[in-house]
Amino acid sequence: DPYMATAERAARARLFSRIRRPSTFAVVVENEMPVAGGLCVVDGSLAGIFAMRTAASSRRRGHGRAVLERLLAWASAMGAGTAYLQVESANTPARHLYDNAGFQTLYGYHYRIAG
Repeated sequence: DPYMATAERAARARLFSRIRRPSTFAVVVENEMPVAGGLCVVDGSLAGIFAMRTAASSRRRGHGRAVLERLLAWASAMGAGTAYLQVESANTPARHLYDNAGFQTLYGYHYRIAG
């Protein structure tokens, strides 16, 4: 649905415009189309990795790893020595990527909704 894609892009643009710390995006482009991307925000010695995504048709080709490596390199150059992120426990491919990059699970979480 093109409307939903446009609405989602607008919502994310509003959210990202409120970030007041040094931040950067990394994007992998194939055939003039973005296929993977992520956001890094540095706050002192900490780097938060957010909004990591890879298009379903482009998965398992190293794009997520390339984005993560670029974000971590930028964070290091900005003085961050520790990085953190959240990943859904059921997202096995992402957990594998983050495990291989040296991330460790600190705690679990779950969402609750009122019924």
